[in-house]
Amino acid sequence: MFVEIEISNVMKDEAKSRAIKTIEQARGLTPKFQTDELKNKTIGFIGEAVFEKWLKDNSIDFKQENVYGKPDCGDFIVGDKIIEVKTGQMTWAVEQLQPGYKMYIAEQQISEKRDIYVNIQIDNNMKFAYITGFISSEDAGKYNVFQSEKMINPAIGIPLRDLKSMELFNYGYNGGKRYGNS
Repeated sequence: MFVEIEISNVMKDEAKSRAIKTIEQARGLTPKFQTDELKNKTIGFIGEAVFEKWLKDNSIDFKQENVYGKPDCGDFIVGDKIIEVKTGQMTWAVEQLQPGYKMYIAEQQISEKRDIYVNIQIDNNMKFAYITGFISSEDAGKYNVFQSEKMINPAIGIPLRDLKSMELFNYGYNGGKRYGNS
């Protein structure tokens, strides 16, 4: 079951401001995908804001790691786990989101130090976000790498049906410990 979170105007405005600052700092770097860079970065930062809200709503302690001027080495630290939030925008209703729909992770991120990937899908109107689940880096690394015409870098695609429920994240799948509250 997906976790639904309403996207506030504040989340949207702050995400767009962060996206603009990030793009300005990275002038000359090639974006990962051949699409609208500002829109994609804004959507990514909205996903991070949604995950941050979910963590706070569930009283899970965290540190946010995606700070201006630092290399992208993960978005959050929860307990001793480095979390990467992967956000996409749906072009259909959440009811039509099929279990075979995929979360994409760039191949380079699989080899970098991240422990958990969380998938968030934002509705086309940018009013609601859906946290669809998470996967460990070890499990993500078992999927085959591919490259489509829209992608600059190779990636893996993980079907949503293979993601673990956020309820398991909330109460920990790591020896029964609740993340952040060891």
